[in-house]
Amino acid sequence: MLTKHFLVYHNPDRMPYDVTQMSTCDAFSNRVNPSVRNARIWVLGGVGAPRLYYLGGTFLCDSFTIPGQFGFEFGMSGKDGCLFASTAHIGNEMWFPEVQRVTGNFEFGLTEVEDTSIISGLVNAASRCGCIVFP
Repeated sequence: MLTKHFLVYHNPDRMPYDVTQMSTCDAFSNRVNPSVRNARIWVLGGVGAPRLYYLGGTFLCDSFTIPGQFGFEFGMSGKDGCLFASTAHIGNEMWFPEVQRVTGNFEFGLTEVEDTSIISGLVNAASRCGCIVFP
C-alpha cells in the first residue's frame, strides 16, 4: 500500500511559535480527515513579512486524537519524523507555486497531495537536511 501524503500549514498568526521552532512531530487543523492515520504529514509554514516559507517537519501520523489545542478542532501526531528548524527553506523551489495552488494558498487546511513533483520536492528538501523519507 502506498503512503498517502498530506500538507498542513503552520499558521504563524494562530500558533504560539513559528514553524521554525517546532519541537514535536505534531500538527493541527480544523479540517478532519481520518485518512491521515499512517500517512506522511508535511508541516509547512511562513515566517516574517513578506513570508519566507519553510518545511518545519514531517512525520508518519499515528494519532489524530488531540482536539482543541491552540483553538483547532483536530490534531495529528507521530513519532517517526524529522524537524528542520530554519534549515529547510522551500519558498524558492520550482514546485512551491504548485503547493500554493493545491492548498488554495494555504486556505484549504489539511490537504491531501498526490502530485509527484510536490512529493519529490518535499522528500528532497528533507533529504538535504539529513532526514531520509521514503515516499
